[in-house]
Amino acid sequence: MLRIENLKKFFPVKGGFFGRHIGKVHAVDDVSFSVGEGETLGLVGESGCGKSTLARTILRLYEPSSGKIFFQNEELTGLSSGEMRKKRREMQMIFQDPVASLNPRMTVGSILEEPFIVHKVKNKDEIAALLPQLLQRVGLSEDALTRYPHEFSGGQRQRICIARALALNPKFIVCDEPVSALDVSIRSQILNLLVELRNDYKLAYLFISHDLAVIEHISDRVAVMYLGKIVELSENAELFARPAHPYTKALMLSIPRAEFEEGSKRLENAAKLISGDVPSPFRPPSGCHFHPRCPLATDFCKKEAPDLRKIGPVDHPHWVACHYA
Repeated sequence: MLRIENLKKFFPVKGGFFGRHIGKVHAVDDVSFSVGEGETLGLVGESGCGKSTLARTILRLYEPSSGKIFFQNEELTGLSSGEMRKKRREMQMIFQDPVASLNPRMTVGSILEEPFIVHKVKNKDEIAALLPQLLQRVGLSEDALTRYPHEFSGGQRQRICIARALALNPKFIVCDEPVSALDVSIRSQILNLLVELRNDYKLAYLFISHDLAVIEHISDRVAVMYLGKIVELSENAELFARPAHPYTKALMLSIPRAEFEEGSKRLENAAKLISGDVPSPFRPPSGCHFHPRCPLATDFCKKEAPDLRKIGPVDHPHWVACHYA
């Protein structure tokens, strides 16, 4: 369904009196992976590691600095804005904040009409017949059409965003932390809805989150991202059973547990695995980007950046970017 090859996205940094170019932020740095039809690829990492920038670059909301993006074997990086608009009927996005992503001046009916109007795929009568069905599919009643976003709860707003993403029958949806802004009691409902929609419509998801429990629940495969790079990629069960990269292991240990004593020990162990703050993407470390925080780092790690290499059994593909994993 989707394949990206050596994708990079750099943002220029200007400074000085004349606003000269003084460097660049390495937001996405040489990322490659694929997503199969009907598959959910979970993308996890700390805040600021480049997850959302990667998602927006894949949809060309940001233009890539280099690399290739293939959707259903068609390269997107060379398409014009008009050609890309047509492809966006099949590629949609659910944003993190449902409040910011819904226009407060528009009714829900107007919000859901907009995709059809922009892409000119239905007439007014057909749109009027489809909107109640869209709302029903995401668990909302027809009377929501005449109301405004501020009249709904956070979970209901996110259901409206999901309905908007489904409007044009897409095949691939980017879910950019769709439950992180919601109450814990509502998260499971939205996650279950996304799973139902995936199964019913054979959707492929790129599901972004910093919550490993959510990633474990919904993903078929998991990619771990650190400072603009993918450091580990594996099937869901394989990754959670046998994490190979030191960064992934630290993330696993940081998952909260109900038992206080056990949770405290896990956090202590995580702190032993990694220390310090995430380096600046403006001046990323040489060699392996993780080496300033890694307990396994050697002088070789400081000089040579590791490539993703295959480890583990043949029947469970497991890729890791670490010299000593």
